[in-house]
Amino acid sequence: MTYKKTEIIVTCFLLCFCAFAWLSLYHLPTNAKMFPNIIIGTMFISLLILLVRSAFGVSERIQGSTIAGWKFFVHYKRFFLSVFLFSLCLFVIEKVGFFITSTLLIFSMAFLVGYRKYVSLIAATIGFLVLVYIVFVLVFERPLPKEFFLTDITEKSCIIGDLYV
Repeated sequence: MTYKKTEIIVTCFLLCFCAFAWLSLYHLPTNAKMFPNIIIGTMFISLLILLVRSAFGVSERIQGSTIAGWKFFVHYKRFFLSVFLFSLCLFVIEKVGFFITSTLLIFSMAFLVGYRKYVSLIAATIGFLVLVYIVFVLVFERPLPKEFFLTDITEKSCIIGDLYV
């Protein structure tokens, strides 16, 4: 498969993903879906520009001979393993918690692509998680899936007077 065809196919797939994401927001109140709609709309417009560029072969002309030996899968086993790990994270995030799942996903993906600078990886991971905490928990006041060991005592018990049962 040529670079141009692959670029068009991936762009069309991502456009379909944007359409699905936009349709999945239909049931939300207007205020709640405003930010996701801005992000999805920006992605959609960018993908339409990419589709036009791909159709005219702009990327191929810019890259020239560097794409002569181009392959979509450099290592297909790593690709499918990363898709599997990402899918697994989507299923366990509610039970394990956002921060633990995200940390494990970041480290496993870095390992899969061969990144071995652990000090900078740890610093970037901590920075990312702190930023997510500040933006979503403190600023937007949106709860993230709780860590499995941080369950609130009032969620598991019944309050009788001043005692937890």
